[in-house]
Amino acid sequence: MAAYTLESAEIHKDPNSTKTLRCRFHDKEGCQLFCNDCKDFVCFECLGQLHQKHDICGIQNAEENIKKEIRNDEESFKREIRSKVKKVRKQLHLSEEYLLSEVRCKFKGYQTTLEEQETMVNNLRTKLTNLDVDKLNEHNIDYIMNTLSEMKLCSSTCYKHKKINKLFSQQVYLF
Repeated sequence: MAAYTLESAEIHKDPNSTKTLRCRFHDKEGCQLFCNDCKDFVCFECLGQLHQKHDICGIQNAEENIKKEIRNDEESFKREIRSKVKKVRKQLHLSEEYLLSEVRCKFKGYQTTLEEQETMVNNLRTKLTNLDVDKLNEHNIDYIMNTLSEMKLCSSTCYKHKKINKLFSQQVYLF
């Protein structure tokens, strides 16, 4: 309430003017007091009617009290904001660690799969190298076709995993 009356007093009061602050309940009365309990400017009539047994001070003292209260509120807000920022930073750090851990696990999984695929490709190469062209008639054509199909599948999968592995390697270094 005091903010409203203080604000309206500042709007209507020119610093160089000698006009007095008027009571909002009693138009003809000037406010010369401030109620610290209600945070409101009061006139002598209000004092007797609405603010008996309240903590009252002069307007000059009220300005200093209000400024001190505003400073205290400002410090309290700053502490609260700093505390919340620390919590958010901690949550971000934990999220970052979790995501990096997930990336590392995926990366290791792709490396393992890539190594398995490379082993399969090398085994197929060995089989093809040992394949005697003169004895092709002795081999089952299905066996040859399956071996070639497996080699093609392994090669394409291996190529795909190498690309993914390279991509993950680049991203891990960015973190």
